[in-house]
Amino acid sequence: TPSNAKIFVDNADLKRITPEKLELSPGTRNIKLVHDGFADFTFTVTIIKGEKIEKLCRLKIPASLSTTVFQSLTQSDAHLFDSKWTAELIHDIATYDPAKASNAQLSDDIRICFAWYSSLKEDKKLKFTEKDVIRIAKDIYIEIEKRKKEGKMKHDWNPSDMKPHSKELFDIISHTKLSSMEDIYPSPPADVQTLPIYPGTISEVQAPVTLDEFLDMWDSFSMRKPFISLVGSLANWETTLGDIDILIKAKDPTPLLEAIDRAAVIAGNNDFKFYPFSIMNDISELLTQVHEFIKTDSLFLLAKWRIERAFPEWQDRMQILDDSFAGPFTNFVDLADLTAVAREKKERQEMAQDSIELFRPVLLLKPLHGRRKGEIYEIDSLIEIIKSRKIDWFKAKIVVQRKFDGVHCQAHKKGDVVRIWTEEGLNEITKNCPALIKELSKKKGDFFLCGELEIVKEGKHQPRADTAGVLNSKEVDPNEKNLKFNIFDILYYI
Repeated sequence: TPSNAKIFVDNADLKRITPEKLELSPGTRNIKLVHDGFADFTFTVTIIKGEKIEKLCRLKIPASLSTTVFQSLTQSDAHLFDSKWTAELIHDIATYDPAKASNAQLSDDIRICFAWYSSLKEDKKLKFTEKDVIRIAKDIYIEIEKRKKEGKMKHDWNPSDMKPHSKELFDIISHTKLSSMEDIYPSPPADVQTLPIYPGTISEVQAPVTLDEFLDMWDSFSMRKPFISLVGSLANWETTLGDIDILIKAKDPTPLLEAIDRAAVIAGNNDFKFYPFSIMNDISELLTQVHEFIKTDSLFLLAKWRIERAFPEWQDRMQILDDSFAGPFTNFVDLADLTAVAREKKERQEMAQDSIELFRPVLLLKPLHGRRKGEIYEIDSLIEIIKSRKIDWFKAKIVVQRKFDGVHCQAHKKGDVVRIWTEEGLNEITKNCPALIKELSKKKGDFFLCGELEIVKEGKHQPRADTAGVLNSKEVDPNEKNLKFNIFDILYYI
């Protein structure tokens, strides 16, 4: 029902602002909506016991003030919102400005958007696309929230009382939907497991910030703190016959990990006998996951491992201490800092790209580790996962192809111009491979290709170092004519 309107049932005033739902006894009822500045709206409804009836009612300014006519539409007739009478309200969705609408108009307009969205979800045809409706609904939502913050408008959303499609739209425009919008970011196939994307909620409406503006703010960002220090006798006396004490300013999680391990064993054995085995088994599995999370994300363990690997000749004498007691307490020598420095601006911009643009290289995806940090990325591990999930490789569109041991590159062509970059997108190698450029320029269309460059002589692959030498040469290398571009992906073609 329209916001801030009074409702009368059989001429009886309910003495309250209109509720979103009414529960009426069976029979024929006369309903009247009254709102200051608007024409009264009256309709009759016959209710059968247990029946649920829904109506979307819209109050109008009297004819003396506007030529707009009164309308009442049932929810099932929501597709009629595309008819001529809506032209007075949102006559051009592209130029519609919610800032110019009154509070009452905004309340009605957002309900129309909910109805439009529901119609589209029910496969009813509108002249607006789902993306159009989402955009205009979001603009209206932001304007309503802005006025609420300024104390100029009262509006309760009550999402718990919304219908499924309306709730879905509300989740999108209020940024609480836990998955990306399907009309903008297509969902993967049902049998493909992906991580959810959490856009976050908006606590209050503020000035919009673009991605480019935010990235520019990080140009001068840096942070550093002392992290690894030499302590003990060597730092105090400049010589030692004993241990070399190294302090890492982080907590050693080993005692906690050992305690978690013991708890996991107890839960797995169900030593308590208080709970069903299935519950204790779940607890045991959860504790194991907590153990892995702490272990793989520990700065202390990572730093300790790196120090021992960097100085193997001193490993037996170095005693690695953690920061349990917030030291150091005597003389010390800071050896290394923990530093966070802003990435190069070009690299940040490349990572922020949301579309393909020829001659603008992109950072290509590359696996860094296996299923968990620290796990080696192996094909055997992938096969194990696929088998455990009983996935049909063909139906899941999993393709295995030979690994080329060369240099991963991207080639861009627009018109007759061809340019090539290495994997990182920071090193242009166009001048180093004129023969390849000549061949690619003969191909039809504009395109963006990903592939592996390698040197092949007499049908035999040459060491990767030979390829790198050709691509990093100051002059065109004679071996350049033996370059072979193994194309395995086409990111753009027109």
